[in-house]
Amino acid sequence: IQWTRGEAVRTRSFWYMTAAFVLVGFPATGIIANIMPYMQGSGLSLVAASWAFSMYGYGAILGRPLWGYVAARFGVRLGLTTFGISYGITIAAVVIADSTPTLFAAAFPLGTVIGGIQQLQSQAWPDYFGRRHAGAIAGLTTLLIMPAMATGPLIAAFAFGVAGSYTLVFSAYAAACFAAGLFFFLAKPPVGRPG
Repeated sequence: IQWTRGEAVRTRSFWYMTAAFVLVGFPATGIIANIMPYMQGSGLSLVAASWAFSMYGYGAILGRPLWGYVAARFGVRLGLTTFGISYGITIAAVVIADSTPTLFAAAFPLGTVIGGIQQLQSQAWPDYFGRRHAGAIAGLTTLLIMPAMATGPLIAAFAFGVAGSYTLVFSAYAAACFAAGLFFFLAKPPVGRPG
């Protein structure tokens, strides 16, 4: 069944998924823009933080095919749910890491998880609503998701300016990802005829 944009927005699945993508949008940009100063503030030298950031980047590269496989093998809904929960866990791991080895250990899986966001998002809309109007549906959601992504780094920087630490805001980002995992789980593919 091919759903139009107007038909899609009348489904709970559309709004659950949009809310989830908004929630993961904050940390998607908020962490990458602030992870270097976070790691340096946690005791890593500039060189060590750069290496850890490289591990994050390599993880993101490898995450794309991994999440593509997960979605193809287990379905996009389970893939998205697993993504949200995994993202929350890996952010929490960064928050509780308290040494150079643990920060290095947390950076790679964090990158591996975030590497799947574009893959899963681009696959979600056509899988749920058909391919004919997927561009229009995705374009509409972008109007809601992009402000979250644009605000993510500002929230982290503001929180650091007020509290002198990224711990609270990164913890909030982890909680947002867990909530996103729940929304992804609730977003069952719509059945029946549109409208």
